[in-house]
Amino acid sequence: DVHGVDRTVLVQTSWSTWDNGYIADSVARWPDRFIGHGLLDPLAADNADQAVYWMRERGLAGFRFHPMYYPDEAVLLRRANDALWDQLAAGAAVVQFHLRAPQAEQVAQLAVRYPRLRLIVDHLGYPDPRAGIETYAPILALARFANVHVKVSDVAGRSREEFPFADVHPFIRALLRAFGSDRLMWGTGY
Repeated sequence: DVHGVDRTVLVQTSWSTWDNGYIADSVARWPDRFIGHGLLDPLAADNADQAVYWMRERGLAGFRFHPMYYPDEAVLLRRANDALWDQLAAGAAVVQFHLRAPQAEQVAQLAVRYPRLRLIVDHLGYPDPRAGIETYAPILALARFANVHVKVSDVAGRSREEFPFADVHPFIRALLRAFGSDRLMWGTGY
């Protein structure tokens, strides 16, 4: 209230448990102020049922996945996760991804399969200023899908420099050119 924030999205921390109860309780207590995003285990056999529970019973709007934690497997595209994606699409979920360029193809395949599912690449897609902009091409290529957005967040964490983090600016400019301002969103950690 002091800072004029009308609404905010609460996102379950990456290092937390799969229990989204605190986020869901907060959304239930202040539904006009908070929107909740939880975590789902992409390896859990019951993750489709968990998605239904957290969305229908507990009021979460979507979830965050971390395919970058599974570099040797296309974890999002596992056959066992087909029911999960069907449920997320049926529930009009918003889905965020912590990924790097090598995992972008998984999001591309989901964007094609579920064109109405809203997909967000979190933390700029983890660009590496030391590796150069050319290594970032798979993230920029996601702009061809109208249902993919990018969160401009954790800029300080991506940078190897002090504020204003100028080594990350070429990536942000490239995102702006590729996605346009309507498909970029601000997030914390700037």
